[in-house]
Amino acid sequence: MATQRLTAQVGKITDFSTPLAFNTTCRNCGDNVFFYRDENGGCAMFDYPGKPWPIHACWERYRIHVTRSVAQELASLGFNGKAYFRPRVKTLKNRNEAFLEVRGFVDLGNYINAKKFPSNRRGKTCDFHEMRFVPFDDPARYYPILFPTYLDDAMSRYSMHEVECQWLKHSGRWNCFLTSFRRLRGQKRADRVVKDIVSWSNCGYCGEDLTAGIRWGFDTDYHAECSFCGNARGDLDTTRFREYLAKCQKIARRNKRK
Repeated sequence: MATQRLTAQVGKITDFSTPLAFNTTCRNCGDNVFFYRDENGGCAMFDYPGKPWPIHACWERYRIHVTRSVAQELASLGFNGKAYFRPRVKTLKNRNEAFLEVRGFVDLGNYINAKKFPSNRRGKTCDFHEMRFVPFDDPARYYPILFPTYLDDAMSRYSMHEVECQWLKHSGRWNCFLTSFRRLRGQKRADRVVKDIVSWSNCGYCGEDLTAGIRWGFDTDYHAECSFCGNARGDLDTTRFREYLAKCQKIARRNKRK
């Protein structure tokens, strides 16, 4: 079939929002061909315009080569055809590191399975969720940071934050707990700092030093407590237990005066 020639160009080469069609010469074989690009950027080279729109052989070989090259590169990066996540390395606690300050973004979060850190087996405690926090200066790694479940909305995926954390050892395992954060919202914009998310150093009830290696956990308000106070609190929440302690102290002072 004789090659049909298009006398006028449709659209502009620099305007990618409009269709483009024109006759040209194949740079590989030198044949006259017909080039077409749609308004979405998809393009192809044909032997001639019109049905059955035969793809030019050189273009088809080029398309197969590029497709294979791109597929190999994506496979090397861990692309599974559905969702792409750059493989990141989990960062654990350094030997002399007690606190962590970092700016970054939330990559992934486990907002379904809650983690608990009780001071004893029978004590009522609070729930934590874990997120992967990626630092801006090293996106190839992440920190597993634990935060209270009431902050799920604030720690949404890809949200940017400036966080402060503390490494705490519970039941023989080091965990990174969020203590304060400030959400970043672009250049020169940031929310107020949210502080005292997790309180730890002394028992919130008896004042016992928790750094001495005694068994500890969290009460229902994310405050640290020793195992003795946690066992005494039992199934009571923090507010009711403090009311109970105040009543006991009042009775003790009354009996002392007598």
